[in-house]
Amino acid sequence: MGHRNSKVIVLLGLLALCSAPSVLAGSGMYVSPGIGLSWNIGYGLTVAPKVSIGYAWDGRFANLTFSMASGTSDALFPCAFIECQYGVVSRALEVRKTLPLCGGGLGLAITSTKSGMKIYPRASAFVGWWAFVTADVLLADTLRSSVGVEVVLPIPFKKLDVGSISG
Repeated sequence: MGHRNSKVIVLLGLLALCSAPSVLAGSGMYVSPGIGLSWNIGYGLTVAPKVSIGYAWDGRFANLTFSMASGTSDALFPCAFIECQYGVVSRALEVRKTLPLCGGGLGLAITSTKSGMKIYPRASAFVGWWAFVTADVLLADTLRSSVGVEVVLPIPFKKLDVGSISG
């Protein structure tokens, strides 16, 4: 299942990066391509490109995230993830100019096996700003937990300006 879907996710991320403004400001819709690298405890390294589409308002955000994960030694991978996420600006470090975001998500992991497609519940938590520390739990045949880092680039739709032809 994985190779064609992962190409689509990577292509969407690259297209968004080509027209990216420098910051996410104010409220409104956004797209956020990214890539995660995590240690799947007991199963090895996992790499996951992702794209989120969401809405930010008043120091909060909600999005729908699509990801395709590949692992080094877990028969569950490759698999696709679909997750609803919610987060807020953390006030724990108010002395800083840039406040970190924290949040979590609930979703599904979809994978192909010899006996057909399987769907498993998934949960995640994250904290950071463009680079996030992440923790995930996947309730498959055996519990899978992972910790890692995810780098994202939020691109607001309303601030998208590729310039005019005449300069």
